[in-house]
Amino acid sequence: MKKITLFAILLYAFNTLSAQTTIKGTVTDEISALEWANIYIKNSTIGTTTDANGNFKLQVQKGDTLAISYTGYQTKEIVVNTQKFIPITLENESLDEVIITSQSSRRVTCSTRCSWTVVTEEVSENLSNSFSTPSLYPNPSSNGIFHLTMSTPYKEVQVTVTNLLGQQVHSKRYQNTKTSITLDLASVRTGIYLINMIADGVGLPTQKAIRK
Repeated sequence: MKKITLFAILLYAFNTLSAQTTIKGTVTDEISALEWANIYIKNSTIGTTTDANGNFKLQVQKGDTLAISYTGYQTKEIVVNTQKFIPITLENESLDEVIITSQSSRRVTCSTRCSWTVVTEEVSENLSNSFSTPSLYPNPSSNGIFHLTMSTPYKEVQVTVTNLLGQQVHSKRYQNTKTSITLDLASVRTGIYLINMIADGVGLPTQKAIRK
């Protein structure tokens, strides 16, 4: 009886392993390869990112659904069947009006292929340093430790980090910051993350962090 049970366990394990296969592919837009694109199996924690040439490989099973995402592009889903290699082309997300503030305000309209219309408007000369974009380094980070350098000290900075699906992976409030914040993302998996900051009640530009 014990021999039969052991044989059944070994047979189940063999079938499970044999059902897995390594799938390869590339992720590009209509022009070039996309490095650090996220590829993961839906409803799991299994995933990977593309290399400098947009290539990836991943252990999958037939019937798995792959989700491929990249900042500024529409997420694509592909069901694994008998493919051994999958070429994936992502399309740009359509953007509505975006206001860019510097010495003047420009209203920018961008469609999928980004046909630009620019209208210049006068703005107040009293531009606050609060809207300056913090610098982020090192980026990419191999250990998940990032440093945010601010243009000016703040009494309070709320930092929230999300993945490309909008799921929050980190949140911390910093009091009486000077000009630098250390952001610890060592516990998150490799991929691209969005860093959102509110400094003294003012929203700062979102930063894209790459965890190698």
